[in-house]
Amino acid sequence: MSKYLLSLPVFWKVRVGEHNLKLTEGPEKTIQVSEVHFHPWYHAYDKDIALLKLEKEMEFNDYVRAICLPDEDAGYLGMRCIATGWGKIDFDKRGSNVLREVEIQVLDNNVCHSAYYPTYKIPIKGWHLCAGILEGGKGTCQGDSGGPLQCQVNGKYYVAGITSFGSGCAKEGYPDIYTRVSYFADWVEEIMSRPPAGRK
Repeated sequence: MSKYLLSLPVFWKVRVGEHNLKLTEGPEKTIQVSEVHFHPWYHAYDKDIALLKLEKEMEFNDYVRAICLPDEDAGYLGMRCIATGWGKIDFDKRGSNVLREVEIQVLDNNVCHSAYYPTYKIPIKGWHLCAGILEGGKGTCQGDSGGPLQCQVNGKYYVAGITSFGSGCAKEGYPDIYTRVSYFADWVEEIMSRPPAGRK
């Protein structure tokens, strides 16, 4: 599907309060998307970020909560953070029906650049965030893309990264690559401050 079609809100709904994709447990809600904003320099491996505006406000409860946005200068190097998603548990398996989480460490971007550039010719830049376990066995996989990497600072969780790409599933020597949300703090604030589409 083209980026143009992906930018049309009619194609998108957001499911909140979801846990088990096979069961209706009560707190799930589906909300229509009213606006889609891709970063102007969006590419599969670069600036892999978009914002969705919902037609109505979410109702927060024990299962649906907000997460903090990081400041532009936020750094998480060395921290152990949590990635979540319904992706595959292993490369040759299906996606999970139940939301899963994994604790991984934020690494220096040079670690990922040294792994990905020689093999795939993908340079790791400042808008990327490198996180994982060098020994492998823990990380994100196909189907987890777009999910959050959450880091806890002073009792609050921040969305430090957005799952972007990797090499297989938790492959040894290849930590996963996330979009570094703090790099886009100004862009996020600018989009959020705009009046709704059609209004001035």
